[in-house]
Amino acid sequence: MKRYAQDKRGFTLLELMMVITMVGVLASIATPSYLNYIQRARATQCHVDRGEVQNIIVQYYHDHPEAELQSLQQLVDEGYLQSGSNCPLGGEYILIAAELVGSPYPVVACSLHYLPEMALQEEPGTPEEQETPLTSLGSSFKEISAGMIDLIEKFYKENGKYPKTGAKRRFTDIGLDPDEWKDAINGMIYTPKGDRILVNPGEGYTFSITSQKGKELTVSKNKKLIYSIKEKQWYYQNIKKGNEVDISTLQVTLQK
Repeated sequence: MKRYAQDKRGFTLLELMMVITMVGVLASIATPSYLNYIQRARATQCHVDRGEVQNIIVQYYHDHPEAELQSLQQLVDEGYLQSGSNCPLGGEYILIAAELVGSPYPVVACSLHYLPEMALQEEPGTPEEQETPLTSLGSSFKEISAGMIDLIEKFYKENGKYPKTGAKRRFTDIGLDPDEWKDAINGMIYTPKGDRILVNPGEGYTFSITSQKGKELTVSKNKKLIYSIKEKQWYYQNIKKGNEVDISTLQVTLQK
């Protein structure tokens, strides 16, 4: 009986060691994924915050058409911007001169997430200052949507048909990992679907866009933008005449 009790205690200890080992393994898997999710969320917030500052810059020039912004501190001094506006990950917001990026207004950059290529050519930064892509297709709407369009067109050219539309095949058929696209990127959820691409607002976001007839449209929860590979055109909600939109007018807003 005594030996049996010792063996039983030994077996219980072994079980405990196995549980501790399994918890350690699971933690080693889950922790990097969680940290990556937090980093992406903060990078997305950086993008949104820079967009808000950019809107303030446009407003400033509307109010002062003859003025010339030299720094973000100038906006703070004149009451347009609160002090302390910086990247959630610790990057520094920088004002890039309009002529360096071919923009009508100065552009807000981030030392961690976004330094325009043309600005880097004029004043090279360190590798840490260059933008780290948020996805395998890039970070911006233009990069991601163009990348998906290219992949779908390539698949059609090679197979004579469009990719499958199932939850996973819609991604894997064109060489993308479905897990990479589960969450919103910069407030936008991208879904390739056969001969089209769907773009929905992420949780808490809305889109504003102008139709080709000049009407201001709002894309909120349960609404979407659609790109038709066949028509080579963006649409609001449905692919039909009259729903065409000017994609260059797209703006993403985080609701507060």
